Amino acid sequence: DITELPLTAAIVVASVSSTLVVFLSALGIPAVNYGPGDPSLAHADDERVPVEQIERCERGLRAWLTARD
Repeated sequence: DITELPLTAAIVVASVSSTLVVFLSALGIPAVNYGPGDPSLAHADDERVPVEQIERCERGLRAWLTARD
């Protein structure tokens, strides 16, 4: 269950959807998709994301963007 993972954990899922990552990768530019939710529910009629996952994603992004080397 993804909700039990620590913020340092990652789930790697191959994406064949048309995101900016696909285009950047085709140009040889490293890119990643990062976000909450179950990829198998993405863009489905019953797509949903628990609020806790959104909050954890926000905390992870904020920590990464404000980290100092």
